[in-house]
Parts: sequence; C-alpha cells; structure tokens
Amino acid sequence: MNQKIILLISLVLIIALGAIGFFFYANRPVKSPSRNIETVSEKIDLKNQESPAKSVYRISQNQSRVEFNINEVLNGQPNTVVGTTNQVAGDILLDIESPPNSQIGAVRVNARTLKTDSSQRDGAISRFIIKSDNDNYEFIDFTTTQISGLPEKIIPGEKFNFQIIGDLKVVKTTRQVVFDAVFELTPENNLKGLAQSVVKYTDFGLTIPNVPFVANVEDRVILKIDFLAEKT
Repeated sequence: MNQKIILLISLVLIIALGAIGFFFYANRPVKSPSRNIETVSEKIDLKNQESPAKSVYRISQNQSRVEFNINEVLNGQPNTVVGTTNQVAGDILLDIESPPNSQIGAVRVNARTLKTDSSQRDGAISRFIIKSDNDNYEFIDFTTTQISGLPEKIIPGEKFNFQIIGDLKVVKTTRQVVFDAVFELTPENNLKGLAQSVVKYTDFGLTIPNVPFVANVEDRVILKIDFLAEKT
C-alpha cells in the first residue's frame, strides 16, 4: 500500500479516536459532591456574642434553592437556561433588638450539583465553564463585607428590604457583587429570604464553548438564592 495512503489512514484514525475519546469525556456523568455541604460551610459562633436578642439561623437545604438564569438562542429560538441546586449552606446572625448589628456568614454552594434541563449542558458547565469537576473549584463562595439598609426594628411576619455587598468567588476569580434582598422573620421563628443580583460571567474569567446549535449567549447572568433558615 502506498505510504502516503497509510499515513492518511493513520491520521484519520487518530482524529477519529480523539473525537470519540472527547465525546465520552464531555458526556460522562458529572462528579458527585466530595463532601456534605453542611460540613464545609462556616458556622457563626454565639459564644462571644452573648445576648438574648441575638440568634443564629442556619440555611436549610431541604427548603432552599440557589438559581442562575442566562439567555441564549437555541436552535434559532430564544431560550432561558435555568440552573438550580439546594446544596447551599450558611449562617445568619439576627439581632432582633438592633438589626443593623446583624451578620451574614459565608455562604457556600456546591457547584457540581447545579442542574439544568440538559445533562449534556450540565456536563459542559461542570467541565468547561465553572470547572467544578476539578476538586479545586467544586465550591462557589460568597463572603459578606457589608450590609446596607437594615431597618431599625424587625417585626415578625413583616418583610424588610436591604442590600448585601460581598465578594463572590467563582473558579479563580473574586469580584464584588451586590445582592438586593428581602427577608422575613416568620411567626414560627424561622428566617425566610430572597436575594438577587446580576453579574457578567466574563467578569469572572469564564468562557462558554462554541456549540453549533447555540448562539448569542448573553453575558448577563441573574443569580438568586431563595432560602429558609432555621434557628439553631
């Protein structure tokens, strides 16, 4: 057989095997969480903050949800991608007598558990976008640096609005983010809350791979956390 033909066949086989290998890599199941989210979240300790007016509320995974929304054009049609997980943890210290002295502890999300309506998309997000498949980037962290606009008085059953300013870390990049929040202390003495922010994924150094049937992915991402925190 002509040597050039043999080389050509060999090259085609190498490319084909590489494509098959990449297909299986890209479509294999997303890694499972390495640890329970509750065991790796920072806890607020009341020992040095003794006051009957202060209570710590811990986010309940069973009754909470983190979500991201991003718009794209899928197969020529506008589409909103929604990713969600309940694997979020964090503590909130509420000072009922002096609400401005309240604190919000570090909030941690297991990025591996974010799910959309497509397992293939989930794999792409985990492996190529937020890289949560890598053990170093399994978690997304938010650290509060300032709370603005808390009321002077909290009345159970009444909602109150304020802003949460802090540092959001995704993969290797940390950026300041402002969340608009509305909280409510329920009659059952739980703390309910919804916080929302809009960020650009490019600000975090993230890139979205080019896919033939996906076009015009917006840079704008809506982030939400809808939670219930139970008194500890």
